[in-house]
Formats: sequence, structure tokens, C-alpha cells
Amino acid sequence: MKKVKITSPALRIRKAPDLNSNIIGVIRDKGVYDITVTRKGFGKLANLPGWICLSYTEPAD
Repeated sequence: MKKVKITSPALRIRKAPDLNSNIIGVIRDKGVYDITVTRKGFGKLANLPGWICLSYTEPAD
């Protein structure tokens, strides 16, 4: 598991790791989140359902 800090003011949470997948939520707090799996530039959120695009994050140690 790795931690990432959100760098976007509004990052969409998607149902699957794909830009064409349905949007199921939005992260607006620029917080730190745990990622359990990465696939095709997306990370699966540990404590929320869905995937985020890792292009809008930075490593948080």
C-alpha cells in the first residue's frame, strides 16, 4: 500500500481505472489517501470505493 497526496482541487473518483468509467464521487480536500492497487495510471482507494487518476497526486511519505 502506498500513500498519495491529492494535488487537484477536485479529483474525480471513478468506478473503474479508465477515464471513460462512470464518476462516482469527487475528492475536494487535497488530503492524503492510501492506494492498494495501481493500474493504467490509476490507483484504487483503500477506504473509499473507486479509483483516482494518479496524475493528480504526489507521493506522501
